[in-house]
Amino acid sequence: MRGLFDAAGLPGSVTRDRVLFDYLLMHGSLEDGSEFSDDRLASEQLIALNELVSKYIERFGDPGVSMGPEFHRVRTQIIPGLR
Repeated sequence: MRGLFDAAGLPGSVTRDRVLFDYLLMHGSLEDGSEFSDDRLASEQLIALNELVSKYIERFGDPGVSMGPEFHRVRTQIIPGLR
């Protein structure tokens, strides 16, 4: 799973703090000093993030994923079969 965090370009802080990761899923950005935002990711990173989010939801449930519009564009246009 660590490989998906790295491939998505996520800061290390989200690998150590589930509450922070949930915040990212709900808002698409972090307020941890990293200035991370999903709207700055390349398509390959968004694909990795989508896979990570899917695995997370399967294991822990959906904390209220809303993320940014670019994430949803990838979910619906780049990855076949997702809605």
